[in-house]
Amino acid sequence: IAAKSINPKIKIIGVQSVVYPSMAKLLCNYQLAVSMGSTVAEGIAVKTPGELTTQIAKHFVDDIVVVTEDMIEEAIALLLNIEKTVCEGAGATGIAAIMSRPDLFLGHKVGVVLSGGNIDTRVMVSVLQRHLTRTGRMVRIRVELPDNPGALARLTAIIAEQGGNIYELRHERFAATSRAKESAVSVDIELKSAPDLEPLIQAMQLEGYIVRKEEI
Repeated sequence: IAAKSINPKIKIIGVQSVVYPSMAKLLCNYQLAVSMGSTVAEGIAVKTPGELTTQIAKHFVDDIVVVTEDMIEEAIALLLNIEKTVCEGAGATGIAAIMSRPDLFLGHKVGVVLSGGNIDTRVMVSVLQRHLTRTGRMVRIRVELPDNPGALARLTAIIAEQGGNIYELRHERFAATSRAKESAVSVDIELKSAPDLEPLIQAMQLEGYIVRKEEI
């Protein structure tokens, strides 16, 4: 209301999660149903908009962008990594809208309201880990190596030499898929960047290890 009173030409763009698109259905004929599922944007998880809010939105909101949960998580992670700003899911949806629909905002002066930092620590950790996985900086590889003293030490040394940071390691000495004199190792590795994975795998293969990438 304040923005429109200052300049009626200002466009107000609302944002909702794809899980709870209740206002978008009401005002923009959005077709997907409100699923009542889990959302990181708890502050805007509204099944049915209130009458007063609906009337205000009808008069002042020009459009509503519906964003995915993955995009909201990306917005939270980018705000923390780049802007050093802790923002809850509902508060980060404005950034998620810009990333989802850049065509709506390109060439315009855009103001985004970052409304609130009330995010559970465990949720924040989960969001950041998933962000690392989506961007290729957290990977899981499975390596077949000789069941000899020092074999595992050499493997971890290669990872360190290539700049990787071991997040978790599972040594499966009795895996059914391994031969009698071999063992299998599943390693979750944090990389500096996604392109670092290929040189890491090549370095392992040069040592004679059988390596394959797995889904996390």
